[in-house]
Amino acid sequence: MFYISIFSCVILISSMSYALSFSRALKILFLGFGVFLLFLASSLQYGVGTDYFNYQSIYNGVVSHDLFFRKGELLFYYLYEFLIGFDLGDQSVFVFTSFFQSLTLFLIFKMLFEKGYGVHILLLFYLFATGMFHNQMNGIRTFTAVYFFIASFLFISDRKFFLGAVFYLFAVLSHSTALFLFPLMILPSVFWRFISANRIIIFFLANLFWLFGLGNTLVIYLVQNLAPFYSHYLHLTDSPANILNILSKAYWLPLYLWFLIMYRGVNFSDFSGRLVGIWVLSSGLYFSLFYTTIFFRAHHYFSFFMLIPLYFVFIKSNLSHRIVISVYSLFPFILKVLIFPKGEYLYDSVLFR
Repeated sequence: MFYISIFSCVILISSMSYALSFSRALKILFLGFGVFLLFLASSLQYGVGTDYFNYQSIYNGVVSHDLFFRKGELLFYYLYEFLIGFDLGDQSVFVFTSFFQSLTLFLIFKMLFEKGYGVHILLLFYLFATGMFHNQMNGIRTFTAVYFFIASFLFISDRKFFLGAVFYLFAVLSHSTALFLFPLMILPSVFWRFISANRIIIFFLANLFWLFGLGNTLVIYLVQNLAPFYSHYLHLTDSPANILNILSKAYWLPLYLWFLIMYRGVNFSDFSGRLVGIWVLSSGLYFSLFYTTIFFRAHHYFSFFMLIPLYFVFIKSNLSHRIVISVYSLFPFILKVLIFPKGEYLYDSVLFR
């Protein structure tokens, strides 16, 4: 119930700024306040997911934070050095990481707002459809890297290459798996224009690529050659995911197809074309879960981009279709939060202790 309450407040705050035709500056201010509420919820969590106490034990010296240094994840190594050095307490780990995540999330939505996207609609799908906010409270390092990567991709898409490089570096220094995303950072605009312009056929080809397990072969090669320190995860390449996890991601396929049909022949701007392109290439990534659970982490990096087809379908639909889309999008969230809550979908806070 907590998630429904806090998410509803964030959506209401952002939607009110649009309904009352606030100025651009006030809309950004209201967006910031909504993200601040998410920051509070995340930073004050207690025992959410499986990794909360692992990060506490690292702060308390049960496990040395030198492991981050050995992996090259220097952002977290020096964060622990700072927090332990000033004796800020183990909850400070979650306060500071939530600050990084929330500030980056604010920049992401601010960039999209400046490109003409309706942030209140994006927030609706981000909070109720992607599951990212829940997962970030469990995979702290991963999602710090995820948000840095998304910001980096948006900056590069907006031709702000220096900021894109800086945020990509932050992503790598947060979690080494971000190294695998480097090719996406340097692909030229003509590549993304081609993907966007031919999105229907490439969507099906990309989904077949993941469905037939070619991605599994690729990830083994990449881990062995680029990130051997994660080789211990390769035993997961023979461990398929639970069918319910796969179906929960395939659930969005009807809306994806709706988008492809609704916008067939439409030319997007270079910026939006890049977002459409990265979604097209990663849209079938979840099919690899038939073969290995190692793609759970990879899927996190691209979850945000599922907002793009959902957003474009929503804004072009009439009122009755918008209601259908909203109900359809809320249904799995209700199942996970109210009917079958577990793991990161069960919220607890230090304020409740």
